[in-house]
Amino acid sequence: MTLKPPASNPVSFSGSLIYWLEVPSDKQHFIHGILDGYDNLGYYQTMVHGWGERVDGGATSLARITSTEDTREEMDTLLEALSADFGLKLLDEAPDIAPDFQPVSRKPGDEAENA
Repeated sequence: MTLKPPASNPVSFSGSLIYWLEVPSDKQHFIHGILDGYDNLGYYQTMVHGWGERVDGGATSLARITSTEDTREEMDTLLEALSADFGLKLLDEAPDIAPDFQPVSRKPGDEAENA
């Protein structure tokens, strides 16, 4: 078995940059909304609910933001601000998850849930 070296974060993939983040679960919708306010800066997805636990006992989630190299400086600045203000954490290394993996929807009745 050959072990692959850990990938840096963000990961370059198919012309995009993939940022892997640990996000306080109670802040996900807020952070997603902030990112939506920036046209074409990045696309936010929750990948794993209950990824970890904060110091205060609250849950965290694994999230991914897909962005591009030409917006990297703006994205890095935004992530620094969100980290300081809302406890978002850029992971030191990308997890062993394919950059193009699509999580199953958790919305009741969603067709993807039944796939």
